[in-house]
Amino acid sequence: ASWAPKLATHVAGTDGDHVVMAARAICKLAVRCSPAARKRALAPACCGPVLAATQKLLTNDEELLGVDCLDALVDAAGEAPAFLAGQAEGLLQLVGAAARADAFEP
Repeated sequence: ASWAPKLATHVAGTDGDHVVMAARAICKLAVRCSPAARKRALAPACCGPVLAATQKLLTNDEELLGVDCLDALVDAAGEAPAFLAGQAEGLLQLVGAAARADAFEP
């Protein structure tokens, strides 16, 4: 599945809107693809980069875009929890970044 690493490169970009669009696409694909494709290709290549991109947005004054990515991750986790399997450290870092983001303050 050579497409998964190529897809992951899109969330590593510098244009926040492009990163959000790529993260949403990856998370939507995580819900719609087969469990085998999710386990062998999509999750190993894409989950970590989506988590990292979301954290980067949340900590680099682009909180609203980070929240959009976080929303996509929550949707994917709700419908395809295996997508986030094995990502405990990345999830903990993301939760920390989200807690510090201005967008979450009242």
